[in-house]
Amino acid sequence: YPVGPTLSAWFEAQVERAPEAWAVVSDDGRLDYVSLNAKANRLAHHLRTLGVGPEVRVGVYMERSPELVVGMLAVLKAGGAYLPLDPAYPPERLAYMLRDAMPLVVLTRGGVDGELIDGYPALPIGVDAFEHGAFDACPATNPVSLAYADHPAYVIYTSGSTGVPKGVVGTHRSMVNRLAWMQEREPVQVGQRHIQKTSLNFIDSVTETLAPLVGGATLSIVDGETARDPVKLWNRVVEQGASRLTVVPSLLRALLELDQAAPQGMLLVSSGEALASELAARVNEAWPGVRLLNLYGSSEVAGDALAYELAGTLTVGGVPLGRPIANTRVYLLDGEGQPVPLGVVGELYVGGAGLARGYLNRADLSAERFVPDPFGEAGSRMYRTGDLARYLADGTIEYIGRADHQVKIRGFRIEPGEIEAALRRHERVRDVAVLARADEDGDLRLVGYVVTDGTGIESADLRAHLQQTLPDYMVPSHLI
Repeated sequence: YPVGPTLSAWFEAQVERAPEAWAVVSDDGRLDYVSLNAKANRLAHHLRTLGVGPEVRVGVYMERSPELVVGMLAVLKAGGAYLPLDPAYPPERLAYMLRDAMPLVVLTRGGVDGELIDGYPALPIGVDAFEHGAFDACPATNPVSLAYADHPAYVIYTSGSTGVPKGVVGTHRSMVNRLAWMQEREPVQVGQRHIQKTSLNFIDSVTETLAPLVGGATLSIVDGETARDPVKLWNRVVEQGASRLTVVPSLLRALLELDQAAPQGMLLVSSGEALASELAARVNEAWPGVRLLNLYGSSEVAGDALAYELAGTLTVGGVPLGRPIANTRVYLLDGEGQPVPLGVVGELYVGGAGLARGYLNRADLSAERFVPDPFGEAGSRMYRTGDLARYLADGTIEYIGRADHQVKIRGFRIEPGEIEAALRRHERVRDVAVLARADEDGDLRLVGYVVTDGTGIESADLRAHLQQTLPDYMVPSHLI
């Protein structure tokens, strides 16, 4: 794709094309493109004086807000990689991420618990910092780019089978390829409204945030309460006349149950977990003016590697994953690493421009999951997804399940082994197994089966124990 080598360069080019268009709107205020760029530039120049540049990580500890977007862009402009730190995460989990990633500084919005970032300097970037504070004297011009396509742009931590999360190092090249493919397929334009509702700790937040900004649309940011409430979220979608919304199927089901109209012509993007044909049919019936695009991918492949647009009637079962996006290679291989025939189940591998660099400080795990690509150019790699799939007669790919124990629930990628490890750390737990079971509606829920030392223990005690180290979405719904 003939675009700039970095994400920040692509954004700066869009600022030149439409400087006065609204870039970010939220309940906390709004910024046009030229103002957003100027704030990010001033912060970027300040970060440079602190030593931020290529291969340097900067923590971003704040809720979704215009300042969060400023901080994210500023880190990219300075040449560094941003490290999302969701304030809703347990302190112990955040502390591990900080120790593992060792950011040079942590950007905050103010009112941060000092113990959380002990040893990592906090840099508040609230409104006052730009009007009367440290960045007031910094230039508003674009800093000279120091980063190149293969430098890290972000580090996003995902659930780990070994009991601790692992940080995926995404590059400018991989995310530029993903955004350029979508921009070519579904052009973002000035005047459109895109909803940003995903925590920065998940890969969908990168595309949700940057896709509108490199195309000139307006990014409408919703707070955490609105994002978690289907009624409030859908009201915001309708009020804004949103052009695009990314959802996981479980959220899509909740939105359909509201029985409300959708903005005409909206593109609905489903990702994060398998999409059932029954649910896709309900979208076509309830919202005939809405287009539905099913995407498949993970943090290791810049979010998305396969795409399938819904058209016509589907048979019972799951919606196909589709075909590879631009500059992406997909293989279905057997246990010997050989391609499987049509209709035969194989493990899905992804190669091409979208691959992440690997896992931070985990050379062993990187070598296990990012393996040499025997079908590509010399030195190329492919990512072993652990997903099982098969080719359909029309050449599209159908998802079958997992080759390991990983599950996806409400779009969250979860390693039950990490939950089991956390439960075993309780002094009165002797053995444990965590499984994903379907409820009456077919939605998956986590269930933990625990063997104690015989002295008796309340499930509330175990839940409180887990909440010390795990985010809420990883705490089982039932503990038996």
